[in-house]
Amino acid sequence: MRALQGLALILDRAALAGAVLGLVVMVAAVVTQIVGRYLLAQPPFWTEELARYAMIWAGCLGATVAFRRGVDPRLVDLTAHPRAALRRAAVLAGAVAAAGFLGPILWFGVFGPGMDPARGHVARMARRTSEALEIPMSWLAAAPAAMAFVILVHALIIVALSVRKTAP
Repeated sequence: MRALQGLALILDRAALAGAVLGLVVMVAAVVTQIVGRYLLAQPPFWTEELARYAMIWAGCLGATVAFRRGVDPRLVDLTAHPRAALRRAAVLAGAVAAAGFLGPILWFGVFGPGMDPARGHVARMARRTSEALEIPMSWLAAAPAAMAFVILVHALIIVALSVRKTAP
């Protein structure tokens, strides 16, 4: 179980670092845009696109951190309920909901029709480049797939740890 907790911690720290980096890049790009527009009267053409891409990555990675730490939005929080059976059911229901929502995002991000990775969303977007930054759009398309993967790993770890805690 320590290995699972270690894996969760490594994923969480990497995602948090990536989210913070995304926020820093986004703010720097916006400040550069403001300075260029209002002080120099010549805004750089690439700042809006960079800020948008950094925001998407920061949001996706931040969502994984929120999920692992249990601070994501919930309708009902039963994790502190006194009955162990209800807590286990809540953890399992959360994992099933995460898999039901994020499973298709990961699946179709990586695989396309006929389970062909070359026809998956990320691979298809690699054939396109962004206008201003001229980077493959797969860098942007990989953000939701990476988010789905990390959250699903966290969900499996949370279920495994929950089962372990309540095992006789």
